[in-house]
Amino acid sequence: MLASSPTFFPLYGVFMSSNLMALLERINRQKEEPKPLEEKPPELSPNLLALMRRVENRELLEEARAETFLTIKDIKEDLKLINHVLKCGNCMFELILDVERYGGSKSGISSLDLNNNEILEFYSQADEDDFTDDFESPLDRELLKAWREIPKAENYRIGNYWLMLKGESNFETERFIRDRLEWHRKMLIIQLRKAREYYRSLLKWNVEEVPPLPYTRVI
Repeated sequence: MLASSPTFFPLYGVFMSSNLMALLERINRQKEEPKPLEEKPPELSPNLLALMRRVENRELLEEARAETFLTIKDIKEDLKLINHVLKCGNCMFELILDVERYGGSKSGISSLDLNNNEILEFYSQADEDDFTDDFESPLDRELLKAWREIPKAENYRIGNYWLMLKGESNFETERFIRDRLEWHRKMLIIQLRKAREYYRSLLKWNVEEVPPLPYTRVI
């Protein structure tokens, strides 16, 4: 048995002592000091900076082309709707009811929404700085001039549901709608032309150069 072996305890003590010494050595071993981080990142070479700029510009170009293409598509759809309404008696009747009963908020035609009419007519007298602050880019002078020609609602006798119940008539709601839609169409035609010009400038843009000023649709 182990208890009868005369060499068991001395060997066990030696074994424990060697393990204990190794453990103490590991505990007392000093940690390596971390290397200080570099205060400044290494400077990029001009060639690498130029490459990064080209990559970023290409991504910007693709995004701008896609967004402008959708804008052109939306403007053309709005023009198609307005052209149809101006020729369709049934649609005009629906718009008259919408303007007189719901303030023009049901049709989806922004220029007829009398609930937001203050915003539309505000810009008819706004300075160029107001457009820059609100639309994040300078507004084209041609478009600004056209905006200031907006037919103002106060110059029309627009009917409403309660006046009709009282038997009043001689309303000018249809004239207001036609004048506003003609104005809206003019605004869209100008913006469609500007959007196409911007899209062509994107197609010609050399990504090595400064990108063209962004196009902003306003209505």
